[in-house]
Amino acid sequence: MIKEWFEMQRKTILTVILVMALIIAVVANAGGPPLTVRTEVEKTNYAVGDLVTVKVLVENNPGLHSIYFDLAYDGSVLSFDSLSEGSMVTGELRQKEFLYAASDPQTSSGKGQHLIVSYALQGSGVESPRGGLLLEARFRVIAPGNSNIQYKFNFAEAAVTDGAGNKIGGVVWQTPQSFSVGNGGTGAFVLFTKPHEMQVVNADQVEVD
Repeated sequence: MIKEWFEMQRKTILTVILVMALIIAVVANAGGPPLTVRTEVEKTNYAVGDLVTVKVLVENNPGLHSIYFDLAYDGSVLSFDSLSEGSMVTGELRQKEFLYAASDPQTSSGKGQHLIVSYALQGSGVESPRGGLLLEARFRVIAPGNSNIQYKFNFAEAAVTDGAGNKIGGVVWQTPQSFSVGNGGTGAFVLFTKPHEMQVVNADQVEVD
């Protein structure tokens, strides 16, 4: 009888310890820094012929399934050159898919230049806590801008989803750096927006609203 009582007390104590550990873990996670996605450029001034390298970095990732955005820019000043995957993608050992597509000249003439990017892990419910450099996108300066204007990259309607396909709330999208482009001419911009229906077209023609 005494032995059974001690065994019951031991189980009760273990249960209390496990519950307390879970509560502490939940509270600690809730108070942690938010998932942050930010852009970074190398310089504060560019001239015609220069490459503007835009880095997209992911920080404080609690576990994501996908991230996607539409990168729009002014083709009268900037021309898309190339894109490379960052260590966040190349270092992921699980099955994943990274897609990007640039709009064709005919579409761009009426609706502006766009670069659509999508990164997702394969399989339902799969998430990764990896962060760091997501990608580097490079744009060639093809015409002088206005030296009195500071240009800046902006996020709009970009999103990160979890393993259930739900948007992760509270994501901080930061575009802290600005830069100038030559002198004369008109302003240029780069704008992040959401692809339609989370679809990415990996062809040379992209329909853009």
